[in-house]
Amino acid sequence: MLGRMLKAADKYIAQELGTSYDQTVIEHIMAEKKKEYSALLPTIPDLGGMDNPVYTLMLYSAVNSLAFFKAMEKRAVPAEKTGGIIVSAFEKQMFAYPLFLRRLFTKFAFSGFALCRLKKRAEASEIRRYPGAWVFRYLDGEAGAFDYGVDYTECAIVKFYRAHGAESLVKYCCLLDFPMSKALHWGLTRTTTLAEGFERCDFRFKKGLD
Repeated sequence: MLGRMLKAADKYIAQELGTSYDQTVIEHIMAEKKKEYSALLPTIPDLGGMDNPVYTLMLYSAVNSLAFFKAMEKRAVPAEKTGGIIVSAFEKQMFAYPLFLRRLFTKFAFSGFALCRLKKRAEASEIRRYPGAWVFRYLDGEAGAFDYGVDYTECAIVKFYRAHGAESLVKYCCLLDFPMSKALHWGLTRTTTLAEGFERCDFRFKKGLD
């Protein structure tokens, strides 16, 4: 699953690069990204593996983005341009999934079963069994405002990027939450993030919006 996800991400990134570079340059950039990813791979912290699949996939995806940032940096490409490519590619990747699959995933994500699991994972995160992982709190919904919320007080991506001197780039990973919400109709609102220096990332979800 991880391999397919990263392969798809690279495909859409390469497509976005096609608006500015010829195929030979794109191949060189993606080859350099692959080298950077391989170098970063041994430094990825354990988050529980497939016992914690969603967050593990999220972190690996962020590491893949960091590898791309590093590859583009070697070509003196500004972080803003690279970040824009990542966001645009991710949005296209999300909307490429069939609508019925996106609806099915959303239905599951807002189900009592999924929210119960999320609440348990939030409680488990407070134990800090995996130091490099997210720490968060689950919030029950408020009628008319949101269906449920999550407050992150520690972020695995912030920790990883900080360890590699790239903390300023986390904000581009944060932007990916919005095209995902748009594609899945999760109705995400957020006013603060750890990447911006605040004490928490305050996610609020309301099914059917966007």
